[in-house]
Amino acid sequence: MYTEQLTQALAVLGQVKSQTLNNSNDNCTDMDMSKVRRIMAVINVGAVTGGGSLSVKFQESKTAGGAYQDLVAFPASLTAITASNKVATLEVREDQLDAGYRYVKLILTETGIQNVVCGAIVLGGEAEAKPAKAYDIAAVTQRNVV
Repeated sequence: MYTEQLTQALAVLGQVKSQTLNNSNDNCTDMDMSKVRRIMAVINVGAVTGGGSLSVKFQESKTAGGAYQDLVAFPASLTAITASNKVATLEVREDQLDAGYRYVKLILTETGIQNVVCGAIVLGGEAEAKPAKAYDIAAVTQRNVV
């Protein structure tokens, strides 16, 4: 029987706070892929009004706070989301980053010049050290297991 709990196996590496984007973007940045082998963003889309369109992608950087670029070897983006009340995921592995790149950023962009209510949580898995929750961002306040 496998006894590792998900709260031990997964780190909360980033968040894009729930908000209304209108021809704008928001992101979570500097997620260190040297600490985990995989990251997955869970994007929550609420109301999409008047032709709104949400684009989601990962970018990579060699340094924390450095210059970010789109991942070249791997198209790390989602097809634009244009419908209300949807959930989408986007995942990338450490070996899909370009050589020498270590940090990842998630970007949510509203490109339809309308409103999209959205937010995201980024989880890291297959951590180099256990428990993975040791890498949680400061915004995580509780982790309970029933």
